Amino acid sequence: MQRVFRLISHRPWLVLCALVALTLLAAVPLVDGEAHHQWVSTNQETSQAYLQAIEPLKKFQTANPDVRFVYTCISVTNRVYFVLDPTPPGDWDGDGLDDKSHIMQGYAEASPALREALRTGQARADVEPYTDPWGTFLSGYAPLRDAQGNQAGALGVDLQAEDYLQRLVGMKQAAGCQALDVLAVPIDVARQFREDEIVRFERSQS
Repeated sequence: MQRVFRLISHRPWLVLCALVALTLLAAVPLVDGEAHHQWVSTNQETSQAYLQAIEPLKKFQTANPDVRFVYTCISVTNRVYFVLDPTPPGDWDGDGLDDKSHIMQGYAEASPALREALRTGQARADVEPYTDPWGTFLSGYAPLRDAQGNQAGALGVDLQAEDYLQRLVGMKQAAGCQALDVLAVPIDVARQFREDEIVRFERSQS
């Protein structure tokens, strides 16, 4: 318990990274990696097949209010493109930008973590808030694979950074309560992303 509280107090983004990882793991099975390659044109966005493909992501997004965006991407000649996005089209937040990303829409502002996930086929997460034209988020990315195990793209989940900062305040205030026991699992998940950060922190406390 004391170790978890120290991590919350001194490495808050490590805890947020762990929470992103848990959210990401829940979303990955919702995408059919085998069929992911078939989405090549915005003309497909009105098809029944496309609507069926994004429906599980839409339900996931609705059921998780912390999730601002969930989407898939691919990399073609080192350029990142969006593929699936259940977000309704239109500028619903009034920022002058279409909230929805469309099939094969270029994503020049893709974060280093997303690019690395697409390049290596390994799950990655932002370790600090990242800003793109849609806002500032803490995001996680996991590979999508086809039936043969080949990488078919990556799934991204964006969480509102501001919301999680507010949640951290509540975590600190709850220190010492049994509610913090649930963070034991996120901390273990975080090791996959930031093992070196945990080691350095614990050494500094010894």
